Amino acid sequence: MIKIKNSNLAHLTELHVSAVEECIENYYDRERVIKDIQKISEMETADIRKFLLADVSTMRKWVNDYPEKLQFLTFKEMYHSYFSNGSTKYVSGDYNAYKFLEELDITVCPYCEDEYLDIVQIDSKDKRTSEIDHFFPKSTYPALAMCFYNLIPSGQNCNGLKLQNTIGKSPYEADIEAGTFLYPDLPIGINMSGVTAKDCEIMFHAHDGMEENVAALALEQRYRRHSEEAYRLLKNVQQYSPAKIEELVKLGFGVKEEIIQNLFGPIDENEKRKTLRQKMLRDLTGY
Repeated sequence: MIKIKNSNLAHLTELHVSAVEECIENYYDRERVIKDIQKISEMETADIRKFLLADVSTMRKWVNDYPEKLQFLTFKEMYHSYFSNGSTKYVSGDYNAYKFLEELDITVCPYCEDEYLDIVQIDSKDKRTSEIDHFFPKSTYPALAMCFYNLIPSGQNCNGLKLQNTIGKSPYEADIEAGTFLYPDLPIGINMSGVTAKDCEIMFHAHDGMEENVAALALEQRYRRHSEEAYRLLKNVQQYSPAKIEELVKLGFGVKEEIIQNLFGPIDENEKRKTLRQKMLRDLTGY
């Protein structure tokens, strides 16, 4: 539901490409890889970097136009043997799934915003609670297994529900956030004093491909548990209008930012993106 944003993305993509190219040099037949890529991209000279950094729309075209050319196994084998084979296996240098997640710095599942993504230590070993989903499934399109924009940090629930399905929108696409609007099935302008939490069940208005995400990831069903939170937010936005907040500031109840944060959560954009269900909050309240 949210776009993956990170000021470090340019550095991370270069790190990813360099590590994969070095892994090819060390463990694979580079000429064979180049020939396989050339078949997919239909370029006169295959460009490994360009292939690894193909955007979602380009990969979608490949998947639609010639899926039979996406069957070579080099990158799927690299993914399982080096990238995602525990915290002490590396593609090259210190680069693996753990480094990818650390550098990307995504702490909330972008598919649902309803699960935290963590790396924890157990018996002095790093363990990740997050999964890495392949937006275009590696079982169906193994050639795309190490394409950077095919690697989606995701919660275990979303990864387990999506499985091998191809869904409508990727968190790397700029318009993913505009594809859903979360709302309660309540009349406009209703007085919240006459409403209960049970009345504030969250509905999803989805379009432009997000219908598939909402259905496959059971987002509407999963958000039913948050009717109490929605009820609190809706009451707060009705009881504390901008004018009321300004009045509280004048009466000495705190600075404006603190009052808004107490009522509606983080104000800082970086903190918002590390806090669950911020799109729900924004859609319900405007904050």
